[in-house]
Amino acid sequence: MKKTVALFLVVVFLCSLPKPVYANGPLKKLQRGIINIATGWVELPKQFITETNERGNMGGFVFVGPLKGITFAVARTLGGVYDVVTFLIPLPENYEPLIKPEFVMDKM
Repeated sequence: MKKTVALFLVVVFLCSLPKPVYANGPLKKLQRGIINIATGWVELPKQFITETNERGNMGGFVFVGPLKGITFAVARTLGGVYDVVTFLIPLPENYEPLIKPEFVMDKM
């Protein structure tokens, strides 16, 4: 239980850091990775809402939304794992994000 609380506090601390205006770096990549691991699941409800709004009917909510949501959630979480594991390696070039938008709630 103590480890879970400690991990939660670390994630909250890293999420509360301001987004730097300067170029990407290894710490930014590490921060992005931890945030994307913790918030990757948010893609599921986000895609439900996005598909429903774009299609204007329940078809997007019932069929396409869940498929896109699961796919995007897995991709964002795995991208976060990749960022955490390789945060010292400048790949992609200049520590750019693998997935755009960089964070789940950023606008395209």
